[in-house]
Amino acid sequence: MPVVGYDFGNLNGYIAVARQGGIDVLTNDYSLHATPSCVSFGRNIRTMGMGARQQVNTNFKNTVINFKHLLGRKFSDPITQLYKKFVPCEVVQLPDDGIGLKVEYLGETKIFTPEQVTAAFLVKLKQITENNLGQPDNECVVSVPYFFSDDQRRALLAAGKIAGINLLKIVNENTAIGIAYGFYKGAQLPAEKDAPKLVAFVDVGHSCVQASIMAFNDHKVEVIGAAHDLTVGGLFFDDLIREHFHKEFQTKFKIDAQKKPRAWLRLLDECEKLKKQMSANQTEIPLAIECFVDDKDVAGKMKRAFFEELAEPLFQKVRDMLQSLMDSSGVKKEDIADVELIGGSSRVPFIRQIVANFFNKEPKTTMNLDDAVARGACMQCAIISPSFQVKEFHIKDSQDPVVEQVPPINVDEFIAQEKEMQARDLDHKMTADAKNALEEYCYGMRDKLTGDLAEFVTGEEVIQFQSLLEKMEQWLYEDGEDATRQEYEDKLNDLVGTIEAPIRKRQKELEEKQRKKREAEFLKEAEAKKRQREAEEAAKAAAAKEAAVDGAAEETAEKMETGEEAVVEENKAEQK
Repeated sequence: MPVVGYDFGNLNGYIAVARQGGIDVLTNDYSLHATPSCVSFGRNIRTMGMGARQQVNTNFKNTVINFKHLLGRKFSDPITQLYKKFVPCEVVQLPDDGIGLKVEYLGETKIFTPEQVTAAFLVKLKQITENNLGQPDNECVVSVPYFFSDDQRRALLAAGKIAGINLLKIVNENTAIGIAYGFYKGAQLPAEKDAPKLVAFVDVGHSCVQASIMAFNDHKVEVIGAAHDLTVGGLFFDDLIREHFHKEFQTKFKIDAQKKPRAWLRLLDECEKLKKQMSANQTEIPLAIECFVDDKDVAGKMKRAFFEELAEPLFQKVRDMLQSLMDSSGVKKEDIADVELIGGSSRVPFIRQIVANFFNKEPKTTMNLDDAVARGACMQCAIISPSFQVKEFHIKDSQDPVVEQVPPINVDEFIAQEKEMQARDLDHKMTADAKNALEEYCYGMRDKLTGDLAEFVTGEEVIQFQSLLEKMEQWLYEDGEDATRQEYEDKLNDLVGTIEAPIRKRQKELEEKQRKKREAEFLKEAEAKKRQREAEEAAKAAAAKEAAVDGAAEETAEKMETGEEAVVEENKAEQK
């Protein structure tokens, strides 16, 4: 049985699976490794992953993103208040100070908890895994930040239970990174009896920056210390740029984008793209958005140097976090052998410069910046799974383990709701597939009637059948827009029976006729070859017989000639 590691990130999720020959990072239904941590609710279904992320700007009131750090928290928690502004849908306070995510789903107002939304996202990761591996109920490990509280971990366990995943363990993200590093560097690490190699890991993600110092020996890793800051990360860089252009557009274009939720979200997406472009270029990068607010086009520009100046308060937080790490771990900078960068936001050039200046050594990127955590989680799953055998590896974490049991929340009710939503999602997918099959048949058969199948239909039939297909297409876009799966399937079967069945019958008759013709030609050719072969054999036999007769005659003649010579010799002897 394959073992799986899920990296549950604030921006994206990654899936790694251990199979024969190593660890693979799976791709989703868009052929991407990264699956957006996003859940969108609609009139008929809910959508998770990339499909949901594409709906953020058009269905923002019913879409949930940036929900990772809401898990297991109270509404009044300062972190909840910090992240609330990054969640497009309405975030409400529940009677127990819990967090509710208010959306319109199936034509009704619904309030879901962060656990339920997380469960929906885990269901998406589970579906991607099963589609890739071709089997259900795969053992898995899910990663969380090392600083997640007991309540947050229990909330994730509840989400896993609701999603129906076979969750063996929750692993800290920094520990997962250490496991991955330890496995890949195993042969280069000191022996267990020798002094360990100290490595600092700086993980700059979408919603947080974390740093850890770990001690490595062959087959062993120990987390010495860790530090973090939940107010620094890619999301906060994007928001900083957004605030800059918000003020600029107010002055230049008299537009207040913050009062327009759709425009506000769109601006954040554009600022993220701008940030990525600035990371790769030092030249000034333009930002242009058409029909931004009230059909007005806006434009601006920013240079990397200006961004670095603008983001100095955030960069200082990174420096402070690194200093906190050194102070709490008691390790000297000169004792650290290597520094490794992890996380998508570590691609910001100034982050690398800060880390290099702080540790007085150039940071490395030995592991993939995006999927290292998923790989480490997968290795952790392989270590503890009874169905997988790996070499022994000892892990000493700085975080006390959480008792992995289902927390005392109404999980059973949430499980029932999740199963109902999954059933509805499946039915909607099958209905959409049936509708697409009918639509594709109409388009495909219309072309075939004047193409591949033209020889099997008369001119009158072509007109008749194309009229049927056109009527069916019209029904699909009008009365049949929201038909049931059974209706689509019945319509398709009717078309096949009316159009395709007689055509296929004629095609089969022609193929049978051609087959018999080929058989007759084959038999005729075989008979001709047989007669030719018999004639050749007869000719050979006649030639052999004639040769035998000629040989006998020659032998007789030779004997007669020999006899005559003997008589002559005898007469000569008598005369003497």
